[in-house]
Amino acid sequence: MREQFPWFFDPTEKELQRLWNEATFSFDANVLLNLYRVDRETTEDYFKIFRAFGDRIFLPHEAANQFFHNRRGVIRTEQNSFSEAKQRVENWAERRRGFDNLKEQLRSGDGGKNIGKIIEEEIRDEIENVFDSDEGYEEAVETARDDLIERIEDLEERFTPTGTTRANAEEDEILDKLMDIFEGRTGNALDQSMEKLKGEARERYESKQPPGYEDYDGEDEMSRGECEDFLIWKQLMEFAEAEDRDVVFITGEKKNDWWEVDSEHNIIRPRHELLRELGRKTEQVFWMLTTEQMLSGAHKRMGIDVKNKSVKQTEGVSNEDLKMGKERKYYMKEKEMRIQRIRKPILEASKRLYQLREAMEKVKNENKNYNKKNIYRYLSLLESSIVEISDRHDYLDEVKLNAIKMNSEEIRRSISERNIGEALELYEKLKYHIDDITESMEAKIKEVYG
Repeated sequence: MREQFPWFFDPTEKELQRLWNEATFSFDANVLLNLYRVDRETTEDYFKIFRAFGDRIFLPHEAANQFFHNRRGVIRTEQNSFSEAKQRVENWAERRRGFDNLKEQLRSGDGGKNIGKIIEEEIRDEIENVFDSDEGYEEAVETARDDLIERIEDLEERFTPTGTTRANAEEDEILDKLMDIFEGRTGNALDQSMEKLKGEARERYESKQPPGYEDYDGEDEMSRGECEDFLIWKQLMEFAEAEDRDVVFITGEKKNDWWEVDSEHNIIRPRHELLRELGRKTEQVFWMLTTEQMLSGAHKRMGIDVKNKSVKQTEGVSNEDLKMGKERKYYMKEKEMRIQRIRKPILEASKRLYQLREAMEKVKNENKNYNKKNIYRYLSLLESSIVEISDRHDYLDEVKLNAIKMNSEEIRRSISERNIGEALELYEKLKYHIDDITESMEAKIKEVYG
């Protein structure tokens, strides 16, 4: 039976060791993108494994294409996570420092609106005792803030590729190493037209033939993004047939259209349909490993010194995309994640724009509890979003982006000159330009993802 139905059987220990010794190891884009999401020591473990395979290494053309399309976004997202963490610590410290204002708020008169003499007189001593007994409160807040920010900056240093800043994606030591490793080992594009490939993918997806059907939304117009897993699979089969090589595919994907899983969504083994299809088409053996299995297997099967921390860190990265709440136990589809990465900075800019207008209106209406510092704060946040839009959206019209930058600078000038009325007029122009690039963004999403 094993000979007649080999795709239903896992490799024996001997067969698995032979694959590690002889097969070609091929990689999904997410394996390479992981290099920007783990620290330097773990990155080096990845590269030790890549190099140990020697010429038994292959990168499908579509995987390389996905890597390059997503690389800058991953770098920017990871860099922003450190900035966001530091900003949250600063905000926390600011809220804690503001606790001292409670003394004024619990007094009658101008400081404590709606607080009468009874409260002030009867609990005044208690109020003073609470605050005076903890004179080092503010100093403790400052110390905690500094310690946390120092820790975040230490993590940022460890997770940033040596000799680079992740904000500058063009100075990239990781990319240089990958180019050396995969030089001459990256496949060619498929020679069929994209329309023909989409038609082939649709036929497979409608019959739930793996892989990739979970990315298909069933709409009449299939996007290229919905075909990506199918394109990689087709290129793997062409490679195995042309090179007469067994293939082990390493991927961070954990969707049901690649893997057989149990009721808790734990991976059991590759889909038997994949093993059968490649075996029949090429007469070669196919197997799959998760990225974590590659790391632990390289230590066991090839004697490579791989740190336990590297495996755990990779597991953490893999689990980030998994939503395991009570209401939802599915992986976020790759397409949805990519669309979210495109939309996020522009939606963030729109949010900051609304907050900026509110702040300017309050100052214009002479709200005593509001001052120009709030305007500058929201303006700075807006300008940060604009920089992120510029870095992430290469396809947007540079003239439009420059108009947005110029408008924000003019608003800052108007505020510094105490001309809130003019700043509000300039706001309307800025809103027009951001609405304009929002339309461009949605058009791009429709073009790429359908």
